[in-house]
Amino acid sequence: MRFWLQAEEISSKVTYKFFANNKELSGADPNKMAHNATTGVIEFIMDHFTGDNEGTYTCQITDGGGKGQSSLVLIGDAFKAALAEADYQRREYIRVKEGPHFSEFLSVHVGEDCSVTLVCKVANLKKESEFHWYKEDTEVIPDVKPDLGSGVCKLPIQLFSRQTAGVYKATISDDRGKDMSQIDISGK
Repeated sequence: MRFWLQAEEISSKVTYKFFANNKELSGADPNKMAHNATTGVIEFIMDHFTGDNEGTYTCQITDGGGKGQSSLVLIGDAFKAALAEADYQRREYIRVKEGPHFSEFLSVHVGEDCSVTLVCKVANLKKESEFHWYKEDTEVIPDVKPDLGSGVCKLPIQLFSRQTAGVYKATISDDRGKDMSQIDISGK
């Protein structure tokens, strides 16, 4: 979670302290504190934002003879929204940076001849990465294997009808993790 404020003018000698619920926060690893005298931005980056972090955040600034402070209250619905966004961003970071993942989620392509194909793109693969297609949680083995070299994976749906409609899922996994993409083409 990044807490930041922007002052109109600060010098390179500015000092500041961040507090959460009147307790001083440390800028030691894994947290970080920094400032940019040119832009006036002062920031605190909290490595792991959790349900225990609800409350009031304050930054006290001293620059030359001047002093000031700024506070942010994160309680109730505002805190819940910030926590949900932090959790989402953390999951996305891990998903994209650490393991195989979908760089383009499942989509439906309809050809000029009215053929239907599910298409997605995967990235950050290893030779050991495994890709699988599913329809309603039952594995589908296509005639043509996915092209993991280019990352583009296609599943042609022969004679698209009510019988072939449903919820389709694609998974990519290896020893670093797993990602999934799902699309509902049931018309419901």
